[in-house]
Amino acid sequence: MAVTTNGKALLMVALLGLALFFCYSLVAFAVLRESFFKELNGRHCRTVYQCFITMIHHGFVDTPYTTFEDLMTSEYTEVIMVTVFDVTFFILITTIGLNIIFGIIVDTFSELRDAKWAIDKDMMNKCFICSRESYDFERHGGGFEKHVKTEHHQWSYLFFFIHLTEIRPNDFSTLELFVYNQLERHNYDFFPLNRALSLQNKEDSNERKVEILCIQVDYIVNKMKEEAAEKERQKEKQRQLAWEAEHKAPATNTVTRKSKQR
Repeated sequence: MAVTTNGKALLMVALLGLALFFCYSLVAFAVLRESFFKELNGRHCRTVYQCFITMIHHGFVDTPYTTFEDLMTSEYTEVIMVTVFDVTFFILITTIGLNIIFGIIVDTFSELRDAKWAIDKDMMNKCFICSRESYDFERHGGGFEKHVKTEHHQWSYLFFFIHLTEIRPNDFSTLELFVYNQLERHNYDFFPLNRALSLQNKEDSNERKVEILCIQVDYIVNKMKEEAAEKERQKEKQRQLAWEAEHKAPATNTVTRKSKQR
């Protein structure tokens, strides 16, 4: 399972490894063929294909250095060439390549474990029929265990579906006919998703409380608006009275002076 789940990634890594092996085979065929690949020792390298097979065989079983060690001479240039060839092969193939493969497999095991843990958690804490969490039934409905065994028993649903397949359509009741037609259309809306009879009264009560609270809030808001409007009217009335008193006094004085002059 851990290998097949990420099979594409492992296949891509394998193709990359084969490409690197082919590159090393080309180098071995061009430079190291005459000195270090002897057919008497089972290390064929007359063609690139033979070098490729030899590199895969001796590269995985051991390292190229063990192949070249007994055939090395006192020439320092050959030592440097073999060192570069062997060290780069060890780093790219043996270390990085194999660790990438092991890392993919280990990560896949971790993903599978997390997925299994999530499934087990859902099975323990969620109703298979209505998908409600277990804590919704702790204070109402007699508990989650009672809910999944009596109210939403998954095997009862399965037995009911089997019952629909074993009787003739002419013998269906109205409810059975409705469910049978829904199943034929692959429509599963008849499942009580996110609903439960044991929680119906609780939810109705909560909805009623929310509705009453909304009505009270609307009443308070409207009352505050009316009081604010009444205050504005009173202020406007006071400003009008002050304006009338201010302009009425000069007019009265003018009329009085004219009367005296006459």
